[in-house]
Amino acid sequence: MDYNYRGFKMAGLDVGKIIGNSFNTLFNNKAVLVMGVVAAVFSAVVQLVLPPPLATGVTPSLAVLWAYLFRVAAIGVVALLIGVYFTATIISAVRTKNLTKALGNAAGRYVYALAAAIVTGIIVGIGFILLIIPGIYLLIRLTLAVPSVVLENRGPIEGIKRSWDLTKGNWWNIFVVLLVVGIVVLVIQTAVTIFSTVLGAAVGEFFAFAGTIAYVLILQALAAESKQKPTPVRSRKR
Repeated sequence: MDYNYRGFKMAGLDVGKIIGNSFNTLFNNKAVLVMGVVAAVFSAVVQLVLPPPLATGVTPSLAVLWAYLFRVAAIGVVALLIGVYFTATIISAVRTKNLTKALGNAAGRYVYALAAAIVTGIIVGIGFILLIIPGIYLLIRLTLAVPSVVLENRGPIEGIKRSWDLTKGNWWNIFVVLLVVGIVVLVIQTAVTIFSTVLGAAVGEFFAFAGTIAYVLILQALAAESKQKPTPVRSRKR
């Protein structure tokens, strides 16, 4: 079933349809649903093993501080490594609708997806350091890098270039999609967090994959659109 909300259609992308189908796919694609639940459970486990914040008003010893930072960093690295695999699997599952095939494809593309995620993360991070607005701009322009790497069998740099090319002229459309999805996820996660921080993290992780699905749908739409555009013919000089 396709969801199409009138009033959200913008030039280049049917924004309302992408938003609706993102949440629709999250629940109706069984492979995506299973991976979403697995990722949610993993997120809850991460919350449970994270050390509590250091007590305020008390200066910890250097040994305690280093031990705390090392544990947080180690958990963060493990979460990143596993999280990229979950993301790559869900990206594959949107297309294949088969969990076994999605897991296999994600494993085959994992190193490239991880490299793309790290490189784009660094670029976007630098952008956010430069007064935030450049970071938001770069985040949208590079948001299709990992899906392109996973689904189009591109290398990390090729995926970044592909994302940059496809998002040209569609920045606002993609921004609206991710903004709406982000607000929905934030509202749901905040409501659940009132009762349980761990459960809130799990629910937030699950619904956040609606954004991942949106990346795939945007990639498919823009890739199809780029194929339909005629190649400009250069006039010969006489």
